[in-house]
Amino acid sequence: MEEHEEKADEYERGADELEEQGDRVQQGIDDTRSDFESKLGDSKAPGLLDEEEAAPGGLGEESEDDSSDDDSGEDGSDDDEE
Repeated sequence: MEEHEEKADEYERGADELEEQGDRVQQGIDDTRSDFESKLGDSKAPGLLDEEEAAPGGLGEESEDDSSDDDSGEDGSDDDEE
């Protein structure tokens, strides 16, 4: 067999190996996605609930009134103390 044919066979084997690895990775992704989607609606896995369902007190979004009413300074101390 000539040198270029040997190289071609080597590259084909490498390509086949990469394809097999890609298939395994894709299968892992599919399995993980399926598992995640099955747990998404399960109340026993609260970290996987839809955002609105997982937040009984709301989504935690601050209103304009609550956003910067903090009286403490940048260092966390109260400016009124002397």
